[in-house]
Amino acid sequence: MSTMAFLVTPPPLGGGARARVGRASDRRATAAPPATAAARRPPRRAVVAVAAAASAGAPPPSPTPSSSSGGGDGSGGGGGDGAAPSALAPPALDTLPLTPIPAHPREWPPAWAAAATYAIYDDAGALRYVSVARSLRVALLNHRRVWGADHPAVTAVRAALAPPDAPPDRAALEGTAKAWLAAAVAASPSGSPPPGNDPADGASRWRARPPDVTRTKPNITLPPGTTPETAAAAVGAVVAAHPVVLFLKGTRADPACGFSARTLDILRSHIGAAFETLNVLDEAANPGLRDAVKAYASWPTVPQLYVRGEFLGGADIVGEMHDAGELRPLLVSAVAASSAPPPPTGGRGGVGGGGAPAGA
Repeated sequence: MSTMAFLVTPPPLGGGARARVGRASDRRATAAPPATAAARRPPRRAVVAVAAAASAGAPPPSPTPSSSSGGGDGSGGGGGDGAAPSALAPPALDTLPLTPIPAHPREWPPAWAAAATYAIYDDAGALRYVSVARSLRVALLNHRRVWGADHPAVTAVRAALAPPDAPPDRAALEGTAKAWLAAAVAASPSGSPPPGNDPADGASRWRARPPDVTRTKPNITLPPGTTPETAAAAVGAVVAAHPVVLFLKGTRADPACGFSARTLDILRSHIGAAFETLNVLDEAANPGLRDAVKAYASWPTVPQLYVRGEFLGGADIVGEMHDAGELRPLLVSAVAASSAPPPPTGGRGGVGGGGAPAGA
């Protein structure tokens, strides 16, 4: 699940309560320099123990910026407009609109593709869980996969959304979650945290991961009846029908070259499994694809990435755009817009960027 897990724990027996923050190291998605990669990657998972003194009315701990927090003020704002509050003044939870979660993900607001601090409510309006996600949309999808699409525990959400065009501010997102949890503990008659953040009350289910579709989602194939002579036209139909398409060697679970593996990792780090893949080595399912995709884009190597029907580039260009912070906004906006009808079939995008191509 693309979320951080937040647990509220009681103070140790015989000792004073204090706040502790523990964060698991993020798995690097690329071979970028450590400082650069850490600064760009949004949060994945952490365990936060909010001060038990909050139940006695003590103020929540203030977030402290760090070298790994990514810089900028991408913590997110109230409601659906994604305005960013100060990391030292997180929005109060009860000032944000309580938004029912539509039954079908296609009806979800495009802004939900952004990173967020969020709170889940049940059908009775009770707060059930507070956490942080690199994508609110992905987090809600994961909760529904674990609980069931119609489960009353996942009915509505309040969220402070980060701007989609900037790397999320790790410290601000975590600080907002800690402030919300401390306020929830202080407001509870029993001094209890939301059930999903209480280790003694089913928290594991809220933190459970559904099957990792980022690695198990199958490739799609060219339309039935495609021949090597019609493969180029089939490529055009595929890239027009899907917002993000990667032509690669192998599969998500077993990429057949290092360039394909690195490009997969970059895409996963930004949009999870929200893109389609085609294996250029699978001649039975995709006759003539390896040559057709090179001719279609006038680009001699694989992998190749298409966004909104436009050829973005190969492994080198995708890596450069990722390192420069230019790739995420393109991917997030394309996925967010995917609820709209697909664009007409046909048309070829131009080659994006420059530099020597990678792959073969």
